Amino acid sequence: MMRPLKEIPVSQLMIGSVLAQPVTLPNGVKLLEAGTELTEGYIKKIRKMGIKTVVVIDEQEEKPQRPRPAVQVHDRSEPVQKVYHTLSHLANSDKVRGWMSVVIEARFVHVFESILEELVRHEFLLGQLADVYVKDPFLFDHSINVAVLSGMLGTVKQYDRHKLYELVFGAFLFDCGMLDVPAELIKRNRPLTPEEKKVLEYHTAAGYNKLVKREDVPKRSALCALQHHERYNGSGYPHKLKKGEIHEYAQIVAIADVYHAMISPRYHRKPYTPAEASEYLAAAGNYFFDLELVKLFLTHISIYPVASKVMLSNGQIGVVSSVHSGLAHRPVVTVIQEADGSVVPFPYKVDLQENLDVVIVNRLSG
Repeated sequence: MMRPLKEIPVSQLMIGSVLAQPVTLPNGVKLLEAGTELTEGYIKKIRKMGIKTVVVIDEQEEKPQRPRPAVQVHDRSEPVQKVYHTLSHLANSDKVRGWMSVVIEARFVHVFESILEELVRHEFLLGQLADVYVKDPFLFDHSINVAVLSGMLGTVKQYDRHKLYELVFGAFLFDCGMLDVPAELIKRNRPLTPEEKKVLEYHTAAGYNKLVKREDVPKRSALCALQHHERYNGSGYPHKLKKGEIHEYAQIVAIADVYHAMISPRYHRKPYTPAEASEYLAAAGNYFFDLELVKLFLTHISIYPVASKVMLSNGQIGVVSSVHSGLAHRPVVTVIQEADGSVVPFPYKVDLQENLDVVIVNRLSG
């Protein structure tokens, strides 16, 4: 019996599809044999060679139906679209532009954008993020921000594109193990019992086990899920690793995770100010986190994004208009309200790098 075949555009190839005919280059060289099961790497190679269509076995008739995901495909079409839209517009969003210092911007945006173009075609990653969004929109927003901040720190570390891809991929899904944690436990606003704490802490291993067995997930990316709660002094979990025993990707994600978690509202507390979160990271250098990574984070990533409304120590209110590359916590602020409450008719700029007697004391809403 002849197996059902289907010729499809390369842009629609899915990981796990099986070639029904060989993939041959224009010069006659055979790139892949018939019967090859396509991995992410093979699909990249086919695209790179400029091949437009390939013939695959019609999976709907040839292969048995896979177990359905926890959230049905038709039920999660809206969440998937939410994830797709978020990732598609992330590289040039105000969120990204706001975090960047001048040094990062020159090298980061182009590479990050090309990585996102690849990730929006990654079915597993989109599905996991969609499930996170359905379970807890806050957790989804947190994962997006952690990925952005991690990618920026990787750029400061001068990672090449391959390493930056692995880091960003791992950062997007570092908390995917939280999908196995009961929602009421995540939102609980009281101290956890020892039993509840054990359930919560298992999300690191659960996430790693989910990621490491997949061929379309870089193995080092999976370590972000496993090790992002390990700490430099060995006090973390699940394996109490120390210093260099913790992969650098996971150390970067841990810093981004803690920083963004602190400046965000949680179910049990109000957010800390960026200055308070920065002070915490600085004090935790070579204790919870590698000091050099903390220094790079605080030096190159803006804790007061452009367009943030802030209050200065002299009582003035202004809007952050630009951020210095070396002193991200001392941006240029456009003053819009004087200390006595009067509105400034002609807003003017104050460079906090030159006015050292003035500091930002609070970030305001609106």
